[in-house]
Amino acid sequence: RQLASLFRAPMLSCGYRAGKADRKIRIGMISRHFRNHTIGRLNLGLVRELPRDDFELTVISVGRHDDVFARHFAEAADQHQTVPPNLARARDQVARLGLDLLFFTDVGMDTLTYTLSLSRMAPVQCVTWGHPVTTGSDAMDFFISSRTLETEQAQEHYTERLEQFDHVNSYYYRPETPPRKTLDQFGLNPDRNIYLCFQNLFKIHPEFDPILAEILQRDPNGEIVFLEGAHPHWTRILRDRLENSLGQNISRVRFLGSLTHPDFLALNAAATVSLDPIHFCGGNTTYEALAMGLPVVTMPSSFLRGRISGALYQQMGIDSFVATSPGEYVEAAVRLGTDRDYRAESSRRILDACPVLFEDRSVIDDYARFFRRVTA
Repeated sequence: RQLASLFRAPMLSCGYRAGKADRKIRIGMISRHFRNHTIGRLNLGLVRELPRDDFELTVISVGRHDDVFARHFAEAADQHQTVPPNLARARDQVARLGLDLLFFTDVGMDTLTYTLSLSRMAPVQCVTWGHPVTTGSDAMDFFISSRTLETEQAQEHYTERLEQFDHVNSYYYRPETPPRKTLDQFGLNPDRNIYLCFQNLFKIHPEFDPILAEILQRDPNGEIVFLEGAHPHWTRILRDRLENSLGQNISRVRFLGSLTHPDFLALNAAATVSLDPIHFCGGNTTYEALAMGLPVVTMPSSFLRGRISGALYQQMGIDSFVATSPGEYVEAAVRLGTDRDYRAESSRRILDACPVLFEDRSVIDDYARFFRRVTA
């Protein structure tokens, strides 16, 4: 709130063109990430499936993108706009669309989108958890989440009014199972128990280090595998830190280079366990792991950013891999890593239960009801 107030102070007022009541409700969705990106995967379903009998949907891309996902967004929208990198021109272009509601899929991962969120460009403005933290902006009316993602005290975490759907509020397309690959095709030892931690390295909090150390101590045949950071120095920082916290067991920590999306999914299908970081867990990564039948061990925190994997398990009716303490986390991970029969049974349970996470029509219905109500 303090940060948003600091940046908002010098902002010029931004008048918007009011819409008319005798037409469809005009919704605008804005992001820099309507492309092959986590935000693209989390939101394409809403763009495609929102009913058009009541709504007219404009996709507003911050910057120009050209990949398969970007083209899917352009094709699915009623209108597609690209706003320039100039703040004043971008604000004016959005304000002139005559929107009834402007929906930010993420605020906090891009400087222009963040700055735009401080302006009033539509009579109703809302945001969701593409970046899972409040905006602090008094120009943002609602934060859209779900009851499974939040605690009872969650409204205290937001400057926006918290809107909670019954289910996790993403209409997510289930990824196709890729051709099978073996661990050695990724340069990994097939005789090892492979614990994947495929998150951005900035999510690996130092308080997660003792958990990793205990897993390697309890499973002498275990190997923890990360993906290299988006910038080389991220990898160096984490590797140096883990050398101090893991000691000689650092020899059983691997960093893989970038993978194609099919290979990413194939390695999830071939691995033993997925380790969800504490404090800032996976979202898109958890959807993809569960779709491949890979058990994800998670420990929910008090804040949304640490509760997504637990919410997906709650929707599936599974709690075996949701820990309430570091000790429970290690116990769940090591049992999955070392007990092959239990691991196979767990994978079958996940594959049987996970269809409820994908292409959930109730999410679209919740969005439609919400949009109608707050624009009435």
